[in-house]
Amino acid sequence: MLKIRHIQIVWLFLLCSTIHAFNFKKHALPNNNIRKKLYSIFEKNRSVTTLKRDPSWVDFESWHWLTGKLTTDDGEFFVVKATIYPAGKIIIPDNPLWDAQIHSSRQNLSRIKQSRRARAIIKKYKLDTIRVPRCWVYPISGNNDDLERDNLTDNQVIIVEEFIDAPKDTIWCKLLKDKIQATTIRLDSKKFNQLISLALRGKFPDLHPKNFMIDYHSKIAIIDLEDLLAFEREQIKKAHRFLQPLLQFKLFCREWREAFEGVGITGKTQQANVTARVQGNLLYWLAMILKKIA
Repeated sequence: MLKIRHIQIVWLFLLCSTIHAFNFKKHALPNNNIRKKLYSIFEKNRSVTTLKRDPSWVDFESWHWLTGKLTTDDGEFFVVKATIYPAGKIIIPDNPLWDAQIHSSRQNLSRIKQSRRARAIIKKYKLDTIRVPRCWVYPISGNNDDLERDNLTDNQVIIVEEFIDAPKDTIWCKLLKDKIQATTIRLDSKKFNQLISLALRGKFPDLHPKNFMIDYHSKIAIIDLEDLLAFEREQIKKAHRFLQPLLQFKLFCREWREAFEGVGITGKTQQANVTARVQGNLLYWLAMILKKIA
């Protein structure tokens, strides 16, 4: 007799078999000042480390990305992100607070797909207090046709994002053990509920105060939508097709858990919004339950 779990397994198998390649060429950096700037930087040496030697490059502190800001001749600012690790390298060791994180071949590139998904959710559900910066990909070769390759990796591209101008008021966050923008711990109920909606509808795992800012228009600007589970997704595609449904199910559990955990941390940091703190504790508690299950 056919049971519900058999239907679920078939559904997961079909889902795994319908994963399509993503066309990054559609999101190539257009012909503008910043593209000309990047082309001139990489014209002689096609390596991301070439950025470090360019006098117009301003470095940001980043524990695992080559991150900084480029200024064009017209005075425009763009945030630029490149990888400094090869695929397969452990970038966060396993510890009681966090799962081990291994750099995937397309972890930086995942920002393009994630930002596209986030903007679609914001538009569909009218999340008018949230914005996602525009995001493009630039091939170090300078040839957009290279973006259509199936084996494209982070080491061959630069991610370029719109620069978000926001107040620089920072405070120390004990929960995250890092500095954050002070305004992010004073979200009103509407902003926090919309952030929960975005996190859960998109299963975005990392929407805590280190990864968003409040801009000068009082909107939440999401500044980091990197897919933390990109390595696991790549492993599922390489696995035997009959193992893929089980691996996909475990990944779904992790996605939900980390989405709960991210906005849960945001809720727990709120100083003036009691409702948000209660919601945050509940979501964080649910995340810890899922951690035991998955």
